[in-house]
Amino acid sequence: ADGGGGGSGGVARRIDIKSYARCQLPFALIYFTGGTHFNRSLRLLAKELGYTLSDQGLAQCKRSGDNNSGPRVWTGPSLAAATE
Repeated sequence: ADGGGGGSGGVARRIDIKSYARCQLPFALIYFTGGTHFNRSLRLLAKELGYTLSDQGLAQCKRSGDNNSGPRVWTGPSLAAATE
């Protein structure tokens, strides 16, 4: 096999390339380098404190519905962070 993934016996690979603004980089680093359990725990903590956390930032939001699990409505801009 040629190793390119297209021939018989090759290994298929997928690479995601994302570009972030400098102010979003700390959040992207946490998102892509943290383990699954760590990331879920951070997002749950953010939710309990009235925020939403993603690879693009941390922002205050309100949620409607039962158990605070409804749609998110952002109430402010993402918080600034110089480092993770």
